[in-house]
This record gives sequence, structure tokens and C-alpha cells, in this order.
Amino acid sequence: MTGRASVAIVLLGQLVVVAPKCIPYIGGGSPDSGAQDASSFVPATPCASPSEAQMRVESFAFNVVCGCAEARGTTCTIPRGTTVVWTFADSEEHNVTSVRDVAGSFGMSPDRLTGRFEHVFAEPGTFHYGCTIHPKLMSGYSIVVLE
Repeated sequence: MTGRASVAIVLLGQLVVVAPKCIPYIGGGSPDSGAQDASSFVPATPCASPSEAQMRVESFAFNVVCGCAEARGTTCTIPRGTTVVWTFADSEEHNVTSVRDVAGSFGMSPDRLTGRFEHVFAEPGTFHYGCTIHPKLMSGYSIVVLE
């Protein structure tokens, strides 16, 4: 065999061998990335302002509140021109820092316990970020900006 496995199914006493085949994804975009262009963008949880996405910084995490294609997780997919607002609400001090070694970095917030940091994402692309105070606990996050 060439590394591909076939699946054998017994159907009504008959052995049926099913060859591996790609089945096209029928939804919008790809199955694991949410919406792929801004024209079909629908946030998982809408914000009061449709041009805003909100993240809550607490419990050593950047938590999606609203405005992203994803309801939770480490990625927030948004249309171009969206303002992302990180609200600090923790007993530990944190910051929001774009990963500098990746094109399209967006800067760094001051260290905060409370308050907000915001950035307008005017260009499409993937923008990685984390917290430099807690890099082991708060890294691997990204904003994906659609065309």
C-alpha cells in the first residue's frame, strides 16, 4: 500500500471497501477557520457596535466576548476595519503585545490591571499577540483580519 488506508464496511452481510476520498466542505470558508471574507462575516456573538470586537483579559487568558467569528478560543477572526478592544479585569497585571517578529505587528499596551487597550485592524492578515508578563501562560493568540 502507498500509505493510504481504505475503510472496510460490512453492509448487510456484504464487505464493501471504501477508498479514501476528499469530501468537499460545503460551508463558507474552510471548516476550521470561520468566515473567509468580510462579505459573509457573521460574528458568533455580536457586539453592540458592529465595527468592534471585544476581548476580556482575565484568569491568565484573552477571552472572546463578542465580535469575533469564534465564540471562544485563541483566535479572533474579524473583518477589516474592526476595532479590537481588550478590557483588563483581573487581580494580576497583564499587557497585550503583538509578536514583533511577525509582519504586521500592532504594538503593545501598557501593563494594566484595569482599563482598556484598543487597536483598529485596517489591513488583512494574521496578527499574533500575547502577554510579555506571562509569556508561558498567555501566548499563541491571534487576530485574523479578513479582506
